[in-house]
Amino acid sequence: MPAGLRTNERSGSRLNLQIFCGVFLLCSVLLCGCSKTPPTASKFPTYKMRGTIVAVHADDKSASIDAEAIPGFMDAMTMEYTIRDSAALSKLKPKDKITADLIVGPDGAYIENVQIQPAP
Repeated sequence: MPAGLRTNERSGSRLNLQIFCGVFLLCSVLLCGCSKTPPTASKFPTYKMRGTIVAVHADDKSASIDAEAIPGFMDAMTMEYTIRDSAALSKLKPKDKITADLIVGPDGAYIENVQIQPAP
């Protein structure tokens, strides 16, 4: 077989291997990007809050809280806060003094790490 034909076969095989490796690498990068888990709360702005429970709304997993001012975020006000932790929500009752973490995510704000403060 002529020497030039063997060289072309080898460079064709090398080109096929390079294309395969390139496609494999591209697919790997795309699959890694698709498997990312959603960001955790710590990746969103988080504020420490203190307040008093006004009402508990178990049906929509929220509570009305008279919250103290949160410097750099909002003035003192009473408003509804979503509480995703059903166990924490079930322990709350009106007039409880609480501390919590206010998480401001892309789908709205919610509180977690709710702690009922002991009565003075």
